[in-house]
Amino acid sequence: MLVLKKILKHPLFILFVSFFLTSYSVGVREVVSWLRYAFTFELPIWAIVVIALITILVFFIRDKLRTVNSKVEYPSYTTYFEDSIYGLTWKWKWTTSYRHDLEYCVSINDLFAYCPSCQMKLDDLNGYYPDAEANYVCDNDSCNWTWPQNLKPTKRTSYTHRVLSDTEIKDKVIKQIERNARTGEWRTQ
Repeated sequence: MLVLKKILKHPLFILFVSFFLTSYSVGVREVVSWLRYAFTFELPIWAIVVIALITILVFFIRDKLRTVNSKVEYPSYTTYFEDSIYGLTWKWKWTTSYRHDLEYCVSINDLFAYCPSCQMKLDDLNGYYPDAEANYVCDNDSCNWTWPQNLKPTKRTSYTHRVLSDTEIKDKVIKQIERNARTGEWRTQ
């Protein structure tokens, strides 16, 4: 099946099919005569076999090199995917993407807050309002956890402190996670 996919993606096969489809309007006789002309050449059978084997060998070596190059060693901090920050349990995934210069970069994705007592995903009651103070609550009826006021991150404005919004908290948490990963502090926690 893999060989069939390679044949179907091969440029010569695509060229042949496109030529055949465009020539169909000219007539089937012309296509058949072109095929006879294209495939009548005087080469010994052993030369054709050698060319076929070399082609297969080149494809095999190219595929092996691709699999060897695709085994990238990821940084050790990609095993760090959970932490307790601001009194909440945060879980995330590390995703990798390749830049234009074929270097890969690792970034945080799917960051969510979980209840430290029952591990249920927390909801932000004010999440519908972008600038409203974040107020994470646990929807588990048997859990009585509430987010303590003294653990909520604040931002000092000109006259007061205000509790950050959900997006501001997530930005701070991402910065903290990246700092822990960069400095190696995640290993000691």
